[in-house]
Amino acid sequence: MQYSKLLDKINIWATELGFSQVGIADVDLSAAEVHLKNWLAKGFH
Repeated sequence: MQYSKLLDKINIWATELGFSQVGIADVDLSAAEVHLKNWLAKGFH
């Protein structure tokens, strides 16, 4: 599925559910990767 079509469907669904606004953001977790790997290596999982 194309992202634009998915975004359209999400907006329609949100409107049907009564939401007045919908926001979708990109998530860049690359900065947290090192910390997560260190945390896992220490057995904190």
